[in-house]
Amino acid sequence: MFYALFLFCVLFFTYNEKLAYSVDISENLPFTPDILYQNYNALWSTIHGLEQVIHEQTQAIANQQQQLDAQQKIIAKLPRFCRGQTKVDQWQPYSGGSGIEVYVNTSSCQFKRVPTYLTSLSGHTEHWTVTGMTSIYAETSTGFKVYMHRVRGTETALQTMNLLTMRQWKLNWIGIIQDE
Repeated sequence: MFYALFLFCVLFFTYNEKLAYSVDISENLPFTPDILYQNYNALWSTIHGLEQVIHEQTQAIANQQQQLDAQQKIIAKLPRFCRGQTKVDQWQPYSGGSGIEVYVNTSSCQFKRVPTYLTSLSGHTEHWTVTGMTSIYAETSTGFKVYMHRVRGTETALQTMNLLTMRQWKLNWIGIIQDE
């Protein structure tokens, strides 16, 4: 019986030592409550710093959006341009007499109302001898007409048409609209 009591005490104290060892782990781990507290404070400080950066970036984005909105308002007030050039084969004899005419289709510009049209005539030769190229007729938001005739010489509309390929007459145009 004595032997059993002795064995019981040895096992009991051995078990309690192991239990004490396994419960008191703070001295064997690389962190202590002080270190945990310091890490908590460092983490909280980092989170607070990130919140501050996010706030500043959000404010910067809002400021940039305000600037963009202001620039878009300015751009909306600027005139809008669309331009083009007729081809030599677009000219037709003028049905009302001598001269030639061209219809300029501006529908690709998608003007919502009638713009201001400006024209000029380019070519290889003799385009200085005609008149009417800057006179706009029947202007709409989708096009206009120009009539030209020679002021020098007695050329008929048919003769002018036959010489267009050699002369390479093209009507250059610009449509300008503001506050559309």
